[in-house]
Amino acid sequence: MLRAAAEIRICLISLYCGTLIGLMYDIFAFIRLPFNENRIIDAALDIMFYIFAGIAAAAALLYADSGRIRLYSIMLIAAGALIYCRYPMRLCGARIRQSLAKKRKYGHIYKTHAKTEK
Repeated sequence: MLRAAAEIRICLISLYCGTLIGLMYDIFAFIRLPFNENRIIDAALDIMFYIFAGIAAAAALLYADSGRIRLYSIMLIAAGALIYCRYPMRLCGARIRQSLAKKRKYGHIYKTHAKTEK
């Protein structure tokens, strides 16, 4: 019975870590919005995301099961990220991104307002 409780704890920590990785992805997507066409910044942000995601996954595995890497832990981390991307990101993140993109398109955000002469 004690071992089953430990396995459930590992599963929940792995799902939580995956959800946090999904949230980090959403945050990096928000940061990326103003730099839409700059490939260098996109590459730097991608590298930073993968570093932070790797650190979060390693810390979760270390905390949950003393650093033992188990297939179901990795699968549950991926499932947690997919669950986050499927539900909360679609509900909140997409709406926020659309409103920011619309504001950027019409010049309300991220653009400098220079006076134009006619």
